[in-house]
Amino acid sequence: MIINKRQGFIRSETLLIIVLIGILVGVVMSALAIARNKSRDVQIASDVERVRSTLETLYNGAFYPNLTGEVATKNVLASGFPSEIGKLLDDASSQGGGVKIFIDTDLNGSAVSYAIYGQLVSSLFTSYYCIDSAGKKNSSARVLNPSSATCP
Repeated sequence: MIINKRQGFIRSETLLIIVLIGILVGVVMSALAIARNKSRDVQIASDVERVRSTLETLYNGAFYPNLTGEVATKNVLASGFPSEIGKLLDDASSQGGGVKIFIDTDLNGSAVSYAIYGQLVSSLFTSYYCIDSAGKKNSSARVLNPSSATCP
């Protein structure tokens, strides 16, 4: 009678376990990356909402704060523009996206409407979270609409 007293794992069993653990780690890391990008999108959308809130707070009943140029970015904001907006634009950039503000002006150059676009990072294709001065929101805009200060 032969009794096989095998102790521990053989080499192929150990390699199989290591491979399976590696596959599981890869799946978990992929899921974490997706979740991280989604959380960045939420932060960018929050920044866009807060820019809108700041602009609405500064609305005087006829005009929005003085913006310079067709597209307002941190570098071309009019002097005296609230620094909170600059901080929000910086925060959106640090999340991997960016924020652009398009404005419509009257004949005197006063801002009468706007559209704010925040570039999202989790989409395979470039997409934007958009909100305009009329309150219209679009959480998956595919293109910027620079000819009008409205969301598509």
